[in-house]
Amino acid sequence: LVNRGVEFDLDLGRFDAIRTSFVLNGAMMESKSVTTQYTYMKQQNAGQDPDRIAVYDKGRGKKMERFNSALRITHNIPEFRFAVTLIVQTIWWEKERNIGYDSLPIGYISRATGDMHFMTKSERDDLAAAPNTTARRELVESFAQGYHNVEKWKPLWLFNLRLQKDIGKNIGFAFLANNVFSHQPLLQSTRYPTNYSRRNPELFFGTEVTVKF
Repeated sequence: LVNRGVEFDLDLGRFDAIRTSFVLNGAMMESKSVTTQYTYMKQQNAGQDPDRIAVYDKGRGKKMERFNSALRITHNIPEFRFAVTLIVQTIWWEKERNIGYDSLPIGYISRATGDMHFMTKSERDDLAAAPNTTARRELVESFAQGYHNVEKWKPLWLFNLRLQKDIGKNIGFAFLANNVFSHQPLLQSTRYPTNYSRRNPELFFGTEVTVKF
């Protein structure tokens, strides 16, 4: 697993004229997770074990990219000891793709002898051009249409609200509403166009009581 990226944090301070403070932060991230071992696949034909077990190269996995930000807006009403905080979370873009999934193996294990055979480039080229026979199917992996497409999502917004009231010096009460607008868009997959999924968590309410001793 390899993660890399950059983060930013910008505190704009409090604007006394409107009793409101603004803080903006976010990150641009890239995450890659791949196998470090060979992948073995025994592809049965009509319920029968194959004569050869396909061996695929290392490095199969996923790569994800994402840029997100969060804007925290806090408005204070000191005379009522009351504060309202709105957090606007935005995923500006997000991508995911499968990497390293070559349909051709780098070799195979013979069921008869148990020996590992690494294929030459010429053998792999011949296998790629060979007719779709049982012998070929036991080595060449097939993927669903769209498997190698990049999955991309449109910008997504999430609004979380927090209302906080201090009672005296030692007691505080807060009301929380995550995804306050119940925004759960139904989006079409760019990898598999017949698939749809809902983004964002469901609307959630909660309360919080704090007591200082």
